[in-house]
Amino acid sequence: MIQALAYFEGNEYKQAFKRMKQLVEQERSVENLHNLAWLYLNEEEDLNMGQKLAEEAVELGPNHHFPHALLAEIYLRKNDLPRAEVHLHKVLEKHRIPSIIHNLGVLYAKKRQWTEAANYFQESAKMSSYIQIMEIHCRIQANDIKAKDILLQWDESQDDFIGWSEAADLWIELGEFTNAKEGFEKEWGITFPSPYIVKRYSYVLYRLGKEEELMKIQKHTLANIEQEVEEVQKEIDWSEEDKNEQIQKLEEWREEVTGLLKNLKKGYVPPYEIDIYVEGGCYLFGCSQHNHPFYRGDSKKRV
Repeated sequence: MIQALAYFEGNEYKQAFKRMKQLVEQERSVENLHNLAWLYLNEEEDLNMGQKLAEEAVELGPNHHFPHALLAEIYLRKNDLPRAEVHLHKVLEKHRIPSIIHNLGVLYAKKRQWTEAANYFQESAKMSSYIQIMEIHCRIQANDIKAKDILLQWDESQDDFIGWSEAADLWIELGEFTNAKEGFEKEWGITFPSPYIVKRYSYVLYRLGKEEELMKIQKHTLANIEQEVEEVQKEIDWSEEDKNEQIQKLEEWREEVTGLLKNLKKGYVPPYEIDIYVEGGCYLFGCSQHNHPFYRGDSKKRV
């Protein structure tokens, strides 16, 4: 295993895989099965093979939490919530690991148990971070007044500050359009705005009856699109196919922006988007980068 990990930490993934597969062929132990499962999940993105190996490792009755944490992550990514819940809580019985706390939040958000989800995200979230965005979203879904209190404390001086637009997005969900407008204004013009932000900001301005400002946003966005098209056309390292594909996307976006006000007047509401993501982690036995120990214990099945 030492050699396999040395290959992996030296970015020699093919050699690492080859060596770990050899180890599993030699002995189907907790450490060998688990580490190979981790590689399949994180390097090959092969959930099925990762699950097969991880389940076999857990069946051996490991006395360490890594196998349960990895298997829980796989089940959660496959939306197998009942089995994910069992293994997440099995880890939680002995260790309050941040990634496990986070994934319990994800689990209960998927189950639409919003208060439970919010409480787990609260435990793992840092101030004004994206995880706190996830917490606030869950509190809004639960009609929890704490959501507004947290947003009122949004602070760009925090180390994990995610941005004002993300907070503005949640003010929309609370129906607080003036606060949403203030949030979008703080970042407008700093970077090229995404189509999502343009639509959400435009919706806020429309709801506030500020069509003149909305038209300025539209004009600014169309100018940005035109500039982007010109830059793509000048690219010398792109293939013609890639250029045409990107220009087509920009033309479609131009058409959408041009008709945005008309659609808003027809009742269009740009839907809210949030990425309630599953948290991974290094669960490799023997990883020197994270100072993980090698597995110690009986690898035989427990009766």
